[in-house]
Amino acid sequence: GLACTAQWIIPLLFGEVFRASVPALQLLLPGIVFSSTSKLLAQLVAQGNLQRFNLIGTAVAAAITVGLDLLLIPRWGIIGAPVATTTAYLVILLIMLVTIRHRMGIRVSDLFLMHGKDIRHLKSMFSR
Repeated sequence: GLACTAQWIIPLLFGEVFRASVPALQLLLPGIVFSSTSKLLAQLVAQGNLQRFNLIGTAVAAAITVGLDLLLIPRWGIIGAPVATTTAYLVILLIMLVTIRHRMGIRVSDLFLMHGKDIRHLKSMFSR
C-alpha cells in the first residue's frame, strides 16, 4: 500500500520538499520484505545450530552495502542507497534459503506453502 500511495502521503505528511524521496522509499520497500523474511528464517537457522551462517550472511551483506553505496551513491544520488540496501537484504535472504535447503535439508517450498499435513495439524491444534 505504501508503495502505491507514497507519492501522495509523503508530501502530505512532510511537505513538497520530500516528494523527491518517494522513489528511494519505493526501492527500499522490497528490501524490507527481504529483511523481514530473512530475520524469520535466521531463527530457523539458529535452531538448526548453524548460527555461523547468520553471521556470514550479515558480514557479506555489510560488505555489499558499503561497496554498492560507494559505487552507486556518487553516480545515482539518493537512489543508490536503497538499491544497495535492498540488494544486500536480498543476499542475506538467499544465504538463509541456501543454508536451510542444503545444510538442513528443508525444501524452500515447504517454508512458504501449506500442505495437507500442515492444515491437519492446524485443525488439531484449534480443536483442542
